[in-house]
Amino acid sequence: MHINHTLDKAFGPTGSFAGLILVIVGVILIPFFWAGAILIIIGAFTGFTASGCEINTETRQVRQYHLLFGLFKTGKWQRLEGFSGLRVVQTRNSYRAYSLSNRSIVTTTQDFRVVLEAGTPQSRVEIQKCSTREDADEEARKLSETLGMEFLDN
Repeated sequence: MHINHTLDKAFGPTGSFAGLILVIVGVILIPFFWAGAILIIIGAFTGFTASGCEINTETRQVRQYHLLFGLFKTGKWQRLEGFSGLRVVQTRNSYRAYSLSNRSIVTTTQDFRVVLEAGTPQSRVEIQKCSTREDADEEARKLSETLGMEFLDN
């Protein structure tokens, strides 16, 4: 069984929105100018590229991937035996965008992530994101039963 969770957009919410605008403009311009195809390619890359995690329970492997153009998964498979257990961590992501008048817009999101815990924080693998701590704890318990791993409670 494959468990698949998409986590974040690669270029944040403002980059993703700008990519969608480029795709729309490219589709409108393609009958008139060949440059519309370039806008579609650049817009699809910035608008649809995302990150995520995929778990194969049959082979007991996990991979963090980047979903390029919203179609192609790139990432390296790792064995689940290299991880000590599951944990819930709180994350805060900030995205900053600048306008033409050099004004900045800061968007901050806060959520809870279910992670596979390894020896160091840099080698963690984020599996799933949830909006509340209770939902993340519940999903981590379900996943720990499915994978046969320990749930490391804080």
